[in-house]
Amino acid sequence: MADYTIIYVLVGLSAVQVWLTLTAAYFAYQITKVVGVFWAWSLIVAAFSVYAIQNIISVLTIAFYPPEQLAALFAQFNVLQIWSGQLISLLIASLFMTGMYGLRKIFMARKPAETTREGE
Repeated sequence: MADYTIIYVLVGLSAVQVWLTLTAAYFAYQITKVVGVFWAWSLIVAAFSVYAIQNIISVLTIAFYPPEQLAALFAQFNVLQIWSGQLISLLIASLFMTGMYGLRKIFMARKPAETTREGE
């Protein structure tokens, strides 16, 4: 019987990556409500959304693929080949989410200040 630990870890990391990407897309959408909609920002929000969909498809593919076939597939690769891409993708999703969170804080902090100036 094969060890399926690597499959469970990959599905878990992929699920975290999906969550991070969806959170980044949500923060980008919230920023849109503050700064308005213009083509460049719409493309950024669309890119986050497409990236999230790609990650969801990856999770579903791994989750529903027969475990025996996945284990045989992973046996053909070394540890660096399996984990380097996954960890880099997780790092990218983390950076996207953290960057969007920071931008969201900046723009949300400016919104009340601008409203106060307009009402004076």
